[in-house]
Amino acid sequence: MGTEKKQIKILFENENLLVADKPTGLPCHQTLDPKREDLLRLLKVQTGSELFLLHRIDVGTSGLVLLCKNQDYLNQMQELLKNHAIKKTYFALGHTQDLKKNQTQNDKLIHIHQQLITGEEVTFQNHLKMIREKGKDKMVETKSGGQKAISILQRIVNPGDLSRNLLFASFFDSQTKAPKIPSQAITFKVQIVTGRKHQIRSHMATLGFPLLGDQIYYPNSPAFPRLALHSWKVEFTDPVTQKNFSFESV
Repeated sequence: MGTEKKQIKILFENENLLVADKPTGLPCHQTLDPKREDLLRLLKVQTGSELFLLHRIDVGTSGLVLLCKNQDYLNQMQELLKNHAIKKTYFALGHTQDLKKNQTQNDKLIHIHQQLITGEEVTFQNHLKMIREKGKDKMVETKSGGQKAISILQRIVNPGDLSRNLLFASFFDSQTKAPKIPSQAITFKVQIVTGRKHQIRSHMATLGFPLLGDQIYYPNSPAFPRLALHSWKVEFTDPVTQKNFSFESV
């Protein structure tokens, strides 16, 4: 399909900001393959505006991405990011593992795993560094150096509630048949305090809930048509107007 024909869903747009709803499988920016479509170029063509990515989400992740229309606003929004003043919440489908079978796991991780299963909200923090494994970037925990990574995780206990319905509506469009969900899959709401590369994917795997469809952190995942991660909600106070914004991908 030609670039001029592909339309990206835009949830909000004004003179400074554009909020897009990225489909899974689409890169946020240009890759090494110049012929591959990306979110930024598609939106520039679609809107006729100069745009700057404020942040990125992984190719396999769907949902909200914020773009700025001028350098001054970009600088102000980057300050909000730096000060953790933009709240970003994701939906994720994790596949429960038995951490007790892994002798390398410590008691703290096993305790957090059990807290999450029972529906408690947990703040998890570690330090991550990037390695290359089988030709792909991978973020792994490190005791020395690395970047601090903080996530707030909570299980969505009632599988029939609104959040789970939103999750599946977001993961699969009306033309896609929803796949069979493994019995040990658990739906999570995850807020990222920091925005490290692959942060949620790495944290979920460390805590014993690797994401379905994640070929890097869960290569033995049950068959699943996509990475089970969706950027659902973004909240912040606009640095220009001081208006409180809250956007949701539904």
